[in-house]
Amino acid sequence: TMNNNPNRESSASQKRRILEYLKTGKTLTNREAQRLFECDRAPARIKELRNIGYPIRTEMITVKSGKRIGRYSLQVETAAQ
Repeated sequence: TMNNNPNRESSASQKRRILEYLKTGKTLTNREAQRLFECDRAPARIKELRNIGYPIRTEMITVKSGKRIGRYSLQVETAAQ
């Protein structure tokens, strides 16, 4: 059966934009993904990127409200640590 998901193209676009953003060395939270890319399901896009081999790290951080959220970053190989 064909996938008639109207969000399929936007999901692919969001995934591409998230990846390009993370490649710049920046980190991203779900809320930032909503604001920057109109992406309501950042964890799903991150999972899809991981499934195709991108080493995306999740760091749990505590925000001002006391809530713990995930902050995503792309792991990069560095020559010297």
